[in-house]
Amino acid sequence: MAFYGVLLGLGVAELLNGFANLLREKNPPKLGWVIPLLGLLILTEMIANFADAWSNFRTLEVGLVEFVPPALIGILYYVAAVTLMPRELNDWTSLTDYFYRRRRWIVGSLICANLLVIAVSAPRLLPYVIAAGTRGITVYIVAQFWLLGGYLVLLFANRPRVSLPAIALLLLYYLVNYGPYTLANLLK
Repeated sequence: MAFYGVLLGLGVAELLNGFANLLREKNPPKLGWVIPLLGLLILTEMIANFADAWSNFRTLEVGLVEFVPPALIGILYYVAAVTLMPRELNDWTSLTDYFYRRRRWIVGSLICANLLVIAVSAPRLLPYVIAAGTRGITVYIVAQFWLLGGYLVLLFANRPRVSLPAIALLLLYYLVNYGPYTLANLLK
C-alpha cells in the first residue's frame, strides 16, 4: 500500500505541477477544455483507485506476484499524469493539439491501468456479481463497457467535440460508481 500510495502521490504531484507551470508561464499556450477535464479525470481516477486499494488490499500478502499489479497500476497512472502536460510549454500553441499528438501515451496508460484494475478486482467482485444474478452480471458488464468504451472513444477521437463528451461520460462513471449509487449498492 505504501509503495502504491507513493506512486499515486507522485502522479498527483506531477499532475498539479504541470498545471502550476502553466499558471507560471509568461506566454502560455491556448488551454482549451480537453486537458483540464482530462486532468480532473486522471485525478479522480487516482483518488478512486487509492480508496479502492485502501479498503481492499491492505491485507495483501507481501510478495513479488502480489506486488507487481498494484505497482504497474501506479506506474501507469504516473505516466498518464506526467505526459498530460508538455514539459516545454513554449513548443505548443495549443494544449489541445498537444493532447492529440500524445493521446496514445496518455489514454493508452489509462486504458492499461484500468484493465489491470479490472483484472485485480474481478476475483473479489465476481462472487457478488454472480450472487446478484442476471441483474448483477448486467450491471457489471455495462459498467466495464462504459469505462473502457469511453476510453476507446477518447483514444480514437481527433476533435474536442468527440473527446469532451467521452471525458464527461468517464467523469460521470466515477460519480456514479463512487457516489451513493455504487456498483455494490446496485447489486444489493
